[in-house]
Amino acid sequence: MSESLRHCCKFFRLGGCAIFTTFNQTVADGLLGIIGAEHILRIVPMHTHHLYRFIKSAVVTNILTEEGFRVLKVSGCFPVNPLARRPKWMDIPYTGVTYALVAVKNESSPSVMK
Repeated sequence: MSESLRHCCKFFRLGGCAIFTTFNQTVADGLLGIIGAEHILRIVPMHTHHLYRFIKSAVVTNILTEEGFRVLKVSGCFPVNPLARRPKWMDIPYTGVTYALVAVKNESSPSVMK
């Protein structure tokens, strides 16, 4: 996963904004994201999620910083109505299950596309 993220970083221009929303790699996420969504609520097909493929927000932050990004915000997000056709997301301080991360490509980055 980290190599894919590093590769994607090469395609951003100066001042380009990157927004990531994904699951965190925590026990809480395994319980809520996998067991809750797949086994109990059955809102996604079984075996859609794999905890070992999730990536911690600190890892994403470190990779983006190394690739010349400035992380502006990391925030938890939670679906207000996960069963709706288009669920709305609520901004919460807890990032243990899902999170959104916003970063901007710095001018001094060596991996900038021209």
